[in-house]
Amino acid sequence: MNFFSTIRLRDLTLKNRIVVSPMQQYSATEGIPGDWHLVHLGSRAIGGAGLLLAECNPKERMLPLAVSEGGWQLKSSSATMINEPVQANAIITDGLADLILIAREHLRDPYFSLHAAKILGEEIAIPWQYQRAF
Repeated sequence: MNFFSTIRLRDLTLKNRIVVSPMQQYSATEGIPGDWHLVHLGSRAIGGAGLLLAECNPKERMLPLAVSEGGWQLKSSSATMINEPVQANAIITDGLADLILIAREHLRDPYFSLHAAKILGEEIAIPWQYQRAF
């Protein structure tokens, strides 16, 4: 198991364990994602992340992901200092978390997940429109 191994969450299978956490952009209107989210999060989806979480509205608080329902549990790691692919991969490989939530690096680099795969020597699908860039 590593950063780029698949994970199944009930009926949903993620292609990797990279989650783009809500980035506190506070751009939702009454808690509803809009055009900003389509473009902003869409670029991160093309960039290879396994799951994207849209923000909530400013009146709600950001909470760490913790799921425990009917004996099903998911460990996640969400820390502001997880920003290196080798570091994130070690957390998964060592069994400390099932998923890594990363926002800052995805703000700096929408293709963080694709660049991480290259650093870790992983073969992942790159959209054909972007292949010349990699």
